[in-house]
Amino acid sequence: MIADRARGFPWSYIADRHGLSERQCRNIWTARRDGRSDLLSAAEREALVHDALDAYDAAIEELAVLADETANDAVRLGSIKARTAVVKHRLEFLQAIGLLPKDLYAVALQIDAERLVASILRVLDDFGFPDAAHLAVLESLEAAA
Repeated sequence: MIADRARGFPWSYIADRHGLSERQCRNIWTARRDGRSDLLSAAEREALVHDALDAYDAAIEELAVLADETANDAVRLGSIKARTAVVKHRLEFLQAIGLLPKDLYAVALQIDAERLVASILRVLDDFGFPDAAHLAVLESLEAAA
Protein backbone atom coordinates (compact mmCIF):
# COMPACT_ATOMS: atom_id res chain seq x y z
CA MET A 1 0.00 0.00 0.00
CA ILE A 2 2.84 2.38 0.86
CA ALA A 3 4.55 1.69 -2.46
CA ASP A 4 1.30 2.26 -4.36
CA ARG A 5 0.81 5.66 -2.74
CA ALA A 6 4.46 6.58 -3.30
CA ARG A 7 3.96 5.78 -6.99
CA GLY A 8 1.09 8.26 -7.07
CA PHE A 9 -1.97 6.02 -7.16
CA PRO A 10 -5.16 7.64 -5.82
CA TRP A 11 -6.55 6.57 -2.44
CA SER A 12 -9.65 5.00 -4.03
CA TYR A 13 -7.51 2.73 -6.23
CA ILE A 14 -5.24 1.77 -3.33
CA ALA A 15 -8.19 0.98 -1.07
CA ASP A 16 -9.83 -1.25 -3.70
CA ARG A 17 -6.57 -2.97 -4.51
CA HIS A 18 -5.81 -3.85 -0.89
CA GLY A 19 -9.35 -4.43 0.37
CA LEU A 20 -9.24 -1.53 2.81
CA SER A 21 -11.17 1.68 3.21
CA GLU A 22 -9.66 4.93 1.99
CA ARG A 23 -9.59 6.12 5.62
CA GLN A 24 -7.59 3.04 6.69
CA CYS A 25 -5.13 3.60 3.86
CA ARG A 26 -4.68 7.25 4.83
CA ASN A 27 -4.18 6.28 8.48
CA ILE A 28 -1.52 3.72 7.55
CA TRP A 29 0.23 6.30 5.36
CA THR A 30 0.14 8.91 8.13
CA ALA A 31 1.33 6.44 10.80
CA ARG A 32 4.23 5.44 8.61
CA ARG A 33 5.20 9.08 8.09
CA ASP A 34 4.75 9.98 11.77
CA GLY A 35 6.76 6.96 12.87
CA ARG A 36 9.96 8.19 11.35
CA SER A 37 12.12 11.21 11.83
CA ASP A 38 11.57 14.14 9.49
CA LEU A 39 15.32 14.31 9.01
CA LEU A 40 16.92 11.85 6.67
CA SER A 41 20.43 10.63 7.21
CA ALA A 42 23.07 11.54 4.68
CA ALA A 43 23.00 7.98 3.37
CA GLU A 44 19.21 8.10 2.96
CA ARG A 45 19.40 11.43 1.13
CA GLU A 46 22.10 10.08 -1.16
CA ALA A 47 20.05 6.94 -1.83
CA LEU A 48 17.02 9.06 -2.71
CA VAL A 49 19.08 11.12 -5.15
CA HIS A 50 20.47 7.97 -6.78
CA ASP A 51 16.97 6.46 -6.97
CA ALA A 52 15.62 9.61 -8.61
CA LEU A 53 18.46 9.70 -11.14
CA ASP A 54 17.97 6.00 -11.87
CA ALA A 55 14.25 6.65 -12.47
CA TYR A 56 15.03 9.53 -14.84
CA ASP A 57 17.57 7.39 -16.71
CA ALA A 58 15.14 4.46 -16.96
CA ALA A 59 12.40 6.71 -18.32
CA ILE A 60 14.79 8.21 -20.88
CA GLU A 61 15.88 4.73 -22.00
CA GLU A 62 12.33 3.38 -22.19
CA LEU A 63 11.18 6.35 -24.25
CA ALA A 64 14.16 5.97 -26.59
CA VAL A 65 13.33 2.28 -27.12
CA LEU A 66 9.66 3.09 -27.66
CA ALA A 67 10.51 5.76 -30.24
CA ASP A 68 12.86 3.35 -32.01
CA GLU A 69 10.58 0.31 -32.04
CA THR A 70 7.19 1.81 -32.86
CA ALA A 71 5.82 1.96 -36.38
CA ASN A 72 3.37 4.69 -35.37
CA ASP A 73 4.67 8.17 -36.16
CA ALA A 74 2.47 9.80 -33.50
CA VAL A 75 3.84 7.46 -30.84
CA ARG A 76 7.38 8.09 -32.06
CA LEU A 77 6.90 11.86 -31.89
CA GLY A 78 5.26 11.62 -28.46
CA SER A 79 8.13 9.49 -27.19
CA ILE A 80 10.72 11.93 -28.46
CA LYS A 81 8.90 14.88 -26.90
CA ALA A 82 8.44 13.03 -23.61
CA ARG A 83 12.12 12.01 -23.55
CA THR A 84 13.13 15.63 -24.11
CA ALA A 85 10.91 16.67 -21.21
CA VAL A 86 12.40 14.01 -18.92
CA VAL A 87 15.93 15.11 -19.82
CA LYS A 88 14.96 18.69 -18.98
CA HIS A 89 13.47 17.61 -15.66
CA ARG A 90 16.61 15.60 -14.88
CA LEU A 91 18.77 18.69 -15.44
CA GLU A 92 16.43 20.77 -13.28
CA PHE A 93 16.65 18.13 -10.56
CA LEU A 94 20.46 18.22 -10.70
CA GLN A 95 20.31 22.01 -10.42
CA ALA A 96 17.85 21.84 -7.53
CA ILE A 97 20.12 19.57 -5.49
CA GLY A 98 23.22 21.61 -6.31
CA LEU A 99 25.04 19.17 -8.59
CA LEU A 100 24.72 21.59 -11.51
CA PRO A 101 24.76 25.37 -11.34
CA LYS A 102 21.56 27.27 -12.08
CA ASP A 103 23.25 29.02 -15.00
CA LEU A 104 24.05 26.29 -17.53
CA TYR A 105 25.33 28.91 -19.99
CA ALA A 106 28.18 29.61 -17.57
CA VAL A 107 28.97 25.88 -17.58
CA ALA A 108 29.08 25.88 -21.38
CA LEU A 109 31.46 28.85 -21.34
CA GLN A 110 33.70 27.11 -18.82
CA ILE A 111 33.78 23.94 -20.94
CA ASP A 112 34.69 26.00 -24.02
CA ALA A 113 37.43 27.81 -22.11
CA GLU A 114 38.89 24.53 -20.83
CA ARG A 115 38.92 23.12 -24.37
CA LEU A 116 40.64 26.25 -25.67
CA VAL A 117 43.32 26.11 -22.97
CA ALA A 118 43.92 22.41 -23.63
CA SER A 119 44.25 23.14 -27.35
CA ILE A 120 46.75 25.95 -26.75
CA LEU A 121 48.82 23.76 -24.44
CA ARG A 122 48.85 20.94 -27.02
CA VAL A 123 50.19 23.36 -29.65
CA LEU A 124 52.89 24.52 -27.25
CA ASP A 125 53.81 20.88 -26.65
CA ASP A 126 53.84 20.11 -30.37
CA PHE A 127 56.30 22.95 -30.99
CA GLY A 128 58.48 22.03 -28.02
CA PHE A 129 57.88 25.14 -25.96
CA PRO A 130 59.37 24.92 -22.46
CA ASP A 131 57.22 24.37 -19.37
CA ALA A 132 57.73 28.02 -18.47
CA ALA A 133 55.75 28.95 -21.61
CA HIS A 134 52.91 26.69 -20.47
CA LEU A 135 52.87 28.37 -17.08
CA ALA A 136 52.97 31.83 -18.64
CA VAL A 137 49.93 31.01 -20.82
CA LEU A 138 48.00 29.64 -17.84
CA GLU A 139 48.88 32.65 -15.67
CA SER A 140 47.88 35.01 -18.47
CA LEU A 141 44.52 33.28 -18.90
CA GLU A 142 43.87 33.28 -15.14
CA ALA A 143 44.66 36.97 -14.95
CA ALA A 144 42.24 37.69 -17.82
CA ALA A 145 39.43 35.73 -16.14
